[in-house]
Amino acid sequence: YQAASRGAGQNPALDYARALSQLSAGSYDDAQKSLAAAIAGPPGAITARASEVNLWMSLILHQPTQALRDARTWSKQLPADSSTSPAARDTAYLCGIALGLIQGPWKPDVPAGEAVLFERDLLAAFPGDLRPQLEKARDSVTAIFTKLKAGADSERGRIAAEAGDKMKADIARIEARQTAIENEVAQIDAELQGLQGMAQAGDQSRIQIIGFSQQRQALAVQMRSLQARLQQLAAMMSQTRQMPPTPQPRLPQKNGQRGTSPSFVPQQPTPQPMNPQLQNEMRQIQTQLAVLQNQDAQLAARQVNAQNQSPRPAGGSPAGIEAKLKRREALAQESAMLDQQLVDSSNGTPTANPEATGLARRARLVKTYHDLPLEDRRQELLKQFNCGAAKEDIRPAANAQPVEILEKDFPSQPVR
Repeated sequence: YQAASRGAGQNPALDYARALSQLSAGSYDDAQKSLAAAIAGPPGAITARASEVNLWMSLILHQPTQALRDARTWSKQLPADSSTSPAARDTAYLCGIALGLIQGPWKPDVPAGEAVLFERDLLAAFPGDLRPQLEKARDSVTAIFTKLKAGADSERGRIAAEAGDKMKADIARIEARQTAIENEVAQIDAELQGLQGMAQAGDQSRIQIIGFSQQRQALAVQMRSLQARLQQLAAMMSQTRQMPPTPQPRLPQKNGQRGTSPSFVPQQPTPQPMNPQLQNEMRQIQTQLAVLQNQDAQLAARQVNAQNQSPRPAGGSPAGIEAKLKRREALAQESAMLDQQLVDSSNGTPTANPEATGLARRARLVKTYHDLPLEDRRQELLKQFNCGAAKEDIRPAANAQPVEILEKDFPSQPVR
């Protein structure tokens, strides 16, 4: 980087060296900007390697459209004698990887028919000894993707079979529960019909009992009125019998006898005759009382009989009937929910589950190309310059693990 920065004017090596440093630091966006600046320089070994790394980054970051454009541009800028250089062979191999990806797992992410045109352009751009490198890389990606796709299809078939069995089991379970609900609802309806009939019979019995009670109350009022009149008549009869007798004058004695003075002589009382009208009314009242008492006894017997015959079924109370109605409503709601589940299960696709949906993404996410040789490209760059960094011994890195470029995930939906 120091040697390149001392050069005058635009220096692709400076941008290329900066890009490799940024890749090591994980600054992928900045690295792609530096690579674009390096590619814009005069054609040569540095620009060829910068184009290669730039295409690698388009592949690693899952940018199909950008990778297609980069490969086309790069292939058209190859010099005529590039077939003998390692960079040219690497270029052809990497373009073959890009072609295999766009024809296979990345085909949904590029415009329709673009993969065919891309292959035509690349085959024309890499003649002679470079074409086998291109085709070898393309075929390797195709073979890997075919194997992955076959495995995904087999797994999808297994998932579909399991999902179908589960769907059948769910439908059988739902139908069995629906049958049980129908039976329970039918039983509840029968019980409610009987209880409501008994409740109506009980209401009729209660109405009869109330009617008997009201009739007895009316008879009691009549009997109290008659008894009061009877007592009044008895009192009147008693007063008539207790009246004192009328005094009778004593007859005068003959002349010359003692005690000639006139005086009253007490006489024995004579029985007073009973009032025939009072007696007749009393007999009538007593007859009426007997009739009313007989009616009251009959009403009392009928009232007791109605009370004994009034139905008292278990659960026939208003609270019991209400509980059965609530249970029936709960069963109806459960039945409606099961109906919807049955419709969903019947209309559902067995493969419409997260596991099956992720199979295609897993096939696309598996790397079908080699990791970017970042350390090799760094060493290659150092050897091109006679500077202090190139002459120094390689110092061990703080982290013994090589720098790894993290692969980006595909979006959930294909990018058009």
